[in-house]
Amino acid sequence: MTTFDFSELSKLAADLGQVPETMRRNVISAVKFTSFNVKRDWQAPLKGSEMLPKGAYTITYDIGVTDSEITSEIGPKLGGVGGLVGVLEYGTPTTSPTGYGHAALQKNEEDFVKGIGLAAGDIL
Repeated sequence: MTTFDFSELSKLAADLGQVPETMRRNVISAVKFTSFNVKRDWQAPLKGSEMLPKGAYTITYDIGVTDSEITSEIGPKLGGVGGLVGVLEYGTPTTSPTGYGHAALQKNEEDFVKGIGLAAGDIL
């Protein structure tokens, strides 16, 4: 049985149990697709920012694949402008967080569930 976990602020997770090797490539594609969409949706409110005009371009994603996990890490490349984008996202003791990354994750939750379902097909 597949379970989805959206309880953490910064995580979309699906526990698929044992995925047959024939479906693995499709699941990886679904994770990449959602990762790209989250990245794009996180970039959108940063584009044209007067304060951080190049901030949107620091948002990237990396896919990790092991025998038992497929992961995606999405966020600003730390250092320079990317570090400032991180500060904007999470806030400071004196500034409120923007939450752009969190909003991008929430916007893509439903598509993530749909994509994993399509990718895994009848194993779900």
